Amino acid sequence: MAERLERLGYADRRPMLGQTWVIPSRRGLAAAGLPYGSQTPAPILLGHVERAARLRLHLEDAYPDATWESERAIRRRWAGSGARVRIADGGLCWSDGTATGVEPEVHLKQLDRYVGVVCDVDPAWSAGVWWFTPAVHVEPLTRRLADAGNDGRHQVVPSPAGVVA
Repeated sequence: MAERLERLGYADRRPMLGQTWVIPSRRGLAAAGLPYGSQTPAPILLGHVERAARLRLHLEDAYPDATWESERAIRRRWAGSGARVRIADGGLCWSDGTATGVEPEVHLKQLDRYVGVVCDVDPAWSAGVWWFTPAVHVEPLTRRLADAGNDGRHQVVPSPAGVVA
């Protein structure tokens, strides 16, 4: 499949960190109707990109009636808004018109990194924000978000097996 996409000019294969990544080209993105330019993830972000993709696939399987909103679409929607922080690797849009932000969180950050995130929740995420983290971090992350001002919209859950290590 990757060879065919590459031959048609819709994607490029790139070796990064010992794996082969298939990156959509500008032509491939345009053919899919997506208004983005082609991007190669920075090597330092590849692990995060992989976890987000695994989580997306898991959620799409678990919630087949929901549609996925990508991080790029979210960031594009917020461009120029003046918001302090918008963090999410995607969102699930539900058939009833509500949506849930989705964030895989492997490493706990300092409290100040969460304050803006908790205060500036995307209004589209009327069903809240799900934080997926290793089981060992569920309680500490829940406390950290509470200390940052969580009003109940942020829910921390253990990551599904094989998604966020």
